[in-house]
Amino acid sequence: MRIAYIARHNSGGGDDEGAIAYAIQQLGHEVIKVPESRNTPRYQRVDLTLFHKWEPNRTFTSPSVFWYFDLVDYSDPGISKRCALRKRWMSRVLPMVDLGFCTDGDWVANNTTGKLVWLPQGADERVVGCNPSYKTIPLLFTGIADGGGAGREQWVEWCREMYGNRFTQVSSGVYREELRNLVGHSQVVLCPDSPVTHNYWSNRVYNLAGFGGTIVHPYCRKLEEHFKEGSEILFYTPGDRESLRTAISLILHPDSKEYCDELGTNALARVRKEHLYRHRCETLIATVKERLKI
Repeated sequence: MRIAYIARHNSGGGDDEGAIAYAIQQLGHEVIKVPESRNTPRYQRVDLTLFHKWEPNRTFTSPSVFWYFDLVDYSDPGISKRCALRKRWMSRVLPMVDLGFCTDGDWVANNTTGKLVWLPQGADERVVGCNPSYKTIPLLFTGIADGGGAGREQWVEWCREMYGNRFTQVSSGVYREELRNLVGHSQVVLCPDSPVTHNYWSNRVYNLAGFGGTIVHPYCRKLEEHFKEGSEILFYTPGDRESLRTAISLILHPDSKEYCDELGTNALARVRKEHLYRHRCETLIATVKERLKI
């Protein structure tokens, strides 16, 4: 297939766009990289147009799909304005495309158009792997507190009060090789329980597992289909601080070092087998071919 990929190419950061373009090419398809602009760009005839959060100003001449990362709707007043903007984007753009892929499984389940498909993100196979290092960081969290919603802010505050300088938060500016190195220096990588549902979680879990991180994550039914509890990931009960404390105590216990390392090794193996962007793009393209008959 010839795929026009409209995105913020070469924008730095986590470079999901680069990972996706690479994955599509590795699957044997041609990728035409088209930079985002205010106007719908014109390009040579293609079999499919793919974009993310960009907003077209007219309909497409080829079959078109979006792949929308992040949460669309969630009942936390701290992120209500952000969710309202995302819902408005959906209402404007969904009628203009043939299919929409979303990481927010609840939004997909509640949509009645029949156009939406749940598809999580994945790990960048160009950088997956671990950097075995001396573990100088007991507990690592990579993400924001302020601006992440009231639930996220309360979770971070509790971790700081409970664990003091054993808890390290890196809120921004660390990606790819630098993040892999940071995870390599960490005993445990923590994931917050908000915003999280049984059908939505951050792509952080695939990135961290792809770097061999030992992950303690809030329990999500659908995520349990992706990682095995107790052998690849450790779950705690969302909203239950005692459950989180118990999981952390288990994994930080001096006798748990071998188990801790095993969790990270197994999580990385699972990502390489099932959760790379290559696997996600393969699913996306197969779904497009089946649903759109191209």
